[in-house]
Amino acid sequence: MTKCLLTLAGLAVGFVVPALAQEKMPACDGPPDLCQQIEALGKAYSAAENNRDMSAVLALYTDDAVWMPEGPALYGKEAIRGFFDGLFKANLSNSVITVRQVRAMGDMAWGVGDWSNDGPGPNNNIQHYHGHWGIVYARSGNTWKIRMATTNLIENEASGR
Repeated sequence: MTKCLLTLAGLAVGFVVPALAQEKMPACDGPPDLCQQIEALGKAYSAAENNRDMSAVLALYTDDAVWMPEGPALYGKEAIRGFFDGLFKANLSNSVITVRQVRAMGDMAWGVGDWSNDGPGPNNNIQHYHGHWGIVYARSGNTWKIRMATTNLIENEASGR
């Protein structure tokens, strides 16, 4: 009987612990205006990329911003400008930024989410790209700007990456 109870207890823990680990955090832990502003920043980012508007993209970053893409780190707006110049020349389109979580930390916040866009792929076909991002935001007056960002590219079959 004891052996049976221990087995059942082990099964129960085996099912409960993974369920707790997968419990999702609330989408936004901060004042409602923070959540709305970060969501608006994501939409502005998508619009700026889709319109190939370099000034609008760079306006979303602090002067001392750091971006950690899959290649070398980019320090400051001029390095970020060079990266976006290459993206715009590659004719990326349909940029979508999705905010999944935001956390306030005084005059700073962090957020995570997903990105996607279309761009050149193998054999001159249009390829769909997507990945995740993580951003540290800094308050600049009444707005939020990107202080540090990191992105990744999710491997997909069609891209062969």
